[in-house]
This record gives sequence, C-alpha cells and structure tokens, in this order.
Amino acid sequence: MTGTRFRHFLLLISALAALPAAAPRTERLLMTSPAGQQGANGQAAAKDLQDTLAGIDAARASGNLGQLQQAIERGMARFRTVNRPAFVAVVLHGAGALASYDLKDREKQLDLLHRYVFEAAESGDLPLTDQVQLVELLSNDPTLEGGAWTELRRRKARLWLGTWQRVSTTFDRRFNFGDLPFINVPPPAGAGVSAGSSPEAIRDPKLREEYQRSIDQNSAKARRYNEQYWLKQHADPFFRAAEAYLVAAYGRPPANVAEIEQLLRQFVADAAVTNRILTSVRGGNAR
Repeated sequence: MTGTRFRHFLLLISALAALPAAAPRTERLLMTSPAGQQGANGQAAAKDLQDTLAGIDAARASGNLGQLQQAIERGMARFRTVNRPAFVAVVLHGAGALASYDLKDREKQLDLLHRYVFEAAESGDLPLTDQVQLVELLSNDPTLEGGAWTELRRRKARLWLGTWQRVSTTFDRRFNFGDLPFINVPPPAGAGVSAGSSPEAIRDPKLREEYQRSIDQNSAKARRYNEQYWLKQHADPFFRAAEAYLVAAYGRPPANVAEIEQLLRQFVADAAVTNRILTSVRGGNAR
C-alpha cells in the first residue's frame, strides 16, 4: 500500500460517523452535493446550505417548536426544486433535531418529523446513505389508532423494508478494503505528464483518451470504496434497528401478521430473518 493511495477516505468517513445525532452527517452532503463541486457557484451554494442549517440550529436552541418548524420549512422551500442534495440535507438536519430534543410537544414533533422524512424519502431515487439515515429517523411512532395507525404502520414498514433490500443487495461483506483507489491516477507510459495531471495536458489523443478512462474508472472505484466502507459501519446497526421497529410496530394492535409476512417475503431474501421477525411478532401479539 503506497502513499499515493486513498487513505484519507478512512479518516473522512470516521469523522463523519462521529457527528452528533441532531445533525446526522449533513456535512457529508455538503461535500458530495454536485452544486458543491462547481467552483464559486458551488461555494455559494455550500454557504447557503450552511447558513440554512445554522438557522435551524438557532431555532432549535431557542426551545420554541414553532420557530424550529418555520426554519426547517423555509430551508425545504429554499432548496426543494433547485438543489435536491441540499433539500435532503435540510430534512436530515431538521428531522434529526425533532428526533433528538424535547421541545415539549412530542406528538407534534413526531408529526412534523414524519411529514418531512416522508417527503424526502419518497421523492425519488436517493443515495443509499441518505436513504438509510432518513429511514432511521422513523423509529418512533405517534399516538394513533384505527385506520390512521395501520396506514402509517404499513407505509413505514415498506420504507424500512425497501431500504433493507437495498442495503442487503449493495453491501459486499467480502469487499477488499486493502485495494484502495488512487489519489493521483498514474498516466499511461509515454504520456509525458505526472500523475494527477489533467488529461488535456497530454498531446497524443489515444494516450489522452486512455488516461481519461483510467481516471473515470478510479472515480467509480472510489465511490464504491466509500459506499462499502460506510456500509461496513452502518449496515448491521440498520438491520437491527429495522427489525426492532417492525417487531414493535406489528406487535402493537391491531395485529396483522399476514401483512408483515407478505412484506417480509417481498423485500427480505433471508428466510431465517423473515422467520425470526415473524416469530417475534406472533409472540408480541400473543401477550
């Protein structure tokens, strides 16, 4: 393993994992947002997002739930149609605050949290890390009964299990973390430039094309490395949280073992996991 390898990936992800619960790794979203990678425009967009998150923090620190709601919804409206990664960052930050602090109205906090998370989680394809973090915010349920509760339970179960399926099919437990991407991709022999140079600096069109291909492949490798390292840290805790939620939710009246069994068989490939959850649900219903 050489010094030109991507060691800083480990440091970056370790730092992100240590962020406080009220701000669930929104700093990562600042760095990965496409808008955050476009020079001056990206810097302005990142500053805009940072200011928005700071406003949410200030509203939360005031202890006033109404002010926090206004700050979150202003941020969501600011980015909803112009910068989706920033919009998701606002939801994660705001919903994280609602989940982590007692603002003296638990039911309203849960209602707002669910409303915000559902909008973000159901708005289209998301990076897997965002999807996991959003769904993990749905661990608690409001006090509902009858059809309102069974509808909410079904909706949340589908989100938890859809995310379970995506995590389980993406996570490679045999991934080789010793095979790191390059920080500076070596150019092909005869290119006449140093590692990390721009492809445009290579005069020979064939060598330039070859170098660009190597850069693209290394970028893809880096993205997969980041994803797998994140999953190594977060997949199993997510599975435990999902199982705990499903057992608790379907152990709560009214019983509907047939529904959770159908959902499990649709989304979970491991029959042992399905049977374990069903056994726990039936045990809870029997008490």
